[in-house]
Amino acid sequence: MPEVSIVLPTYNGERYIRKSIDSIRSQTFTEWELIIVNDGSSDHTGKIIEEYAKMDSRIQIIHNETNLMIPAALNKGFAEAKGELFTWTSDDNIYFPRALETMYKRLKEEKELYMVCADMEFIDSEGKATGKEKHYIDDHICEKNFVGACFMYRSEIYREIGGYDEKMRYVEDYDYWLRVRKRYGRIERIPEVLYLYRRHENSLSEKKKKAVAMQLIKLREKHIDFILEQLKDKKNSLCSIFYQFIENGYSIEKIKEKIFCQIPELKLEMRCDPFQSNFIIFGAGKYGCRAAKILKGRAEYFADNDKNKAGQYQYGLKILTFEEMKSLSDRYCILIAVSKEKIYEMAHQLTENRIYNFCSFYLYMLKNNFPGEAEDNSGD
Repeated sequence: MPEVSIVLPTYNGERYIRKSIDSIRSQTFTEWELIIVNDGSSDHTGKIIEEYAKMDSRIQIIHNETNLMIPAALNKGFAEAKGELFTWTSDDNIYFPRALETMYKRLKEEKELYMVCADMEFIDSEGKATGKEKHYIDDHICEKNFVGACFMYRSEIYREIGGYDEKMRYVEDYDYWLRVRKRYGRIERIPEVLYLYRRHENSLSEKKKKAVAMQLIKLREKHIDFILEQLKDKKNSLCSIFYQFIENGYSIEKIKEKIFCQIPELKLEMRCDPFQSNFIIFGAGKYGCRAAKILKGRAEYFADNDKNKAGQYQYGLKILTFEEMKSLSDRYCILIAVSKEKIYEMAHQLTENRIYNFCSFYLYMLKNNFPGEAEDNSGD
């Protein structure tokens, strides 16, 4: 009986799949089985993997007549798995030689630990290094999928929480990790690079960005109660997730009251009608400058918490202190112009000072059908 079961779903993976399989066969840990699910490939993938199955009795093949997609392919593979520990990989990624051994040993050392993940590096289509991932931290799992593609978990997990959700296509792994984290309490990071993750022009992450974004929203709706509990002290992160719902045109009816309960400032903003007002732009950085340009004369002042900016001018508008803005707030709508990750801090500051007529530039732009123009990933 194998100790570790590895499932490898593949669809038209002829370009890289040899390297992926070779990296498994080169492992220092040898008590594994590899279940390759050929998910309706129309290229030479089937021929290649059959060659490997003839060379190595630890490799078995499942051929799907049609392309069922990754979640369904994973479920077919794990239904045949016999190992005590499970993992899966992709046809374009590569294990370091000690990957299985390192993860296996850690799970064997601690019986109360159910899942581990390890660090990975990114490579391009030619195998050249392009950078490292952000390290996984358990408390950040509700903000982003930092688990990565190098992981191992006990087979009990599969038996207890079931297979991959086929409705969560493109984010099936993230959905599974959230289920694991909720059920077992933690996922432990091994601080060692054990995997190469290939980013290239045909990779799923590059070709399906919009679809992935929409599925991510559905995932967050599915897990909203767990996310709210985990992020109850991280209002900035929860606020950012709320705007992602709106940005992607997804209905917030099912989740808005739950979020408003934790962040009442968002409910105030949603009630604001910024189209009948003139503005003071709160935030005199690059987002504020972008707002002033788009508002075309409807802004009369800037305001900023940085007192060193007070009295200066941008776009012909004087920069006020917060106190000066407060004294004028009954005559203007306050437009918060910062990245969505920082909106909560300023909205909270306003409500703490009994200023309730405010709107974020981010929401203003979305209501005007200019998604993305208010945002800049480089920060404020």
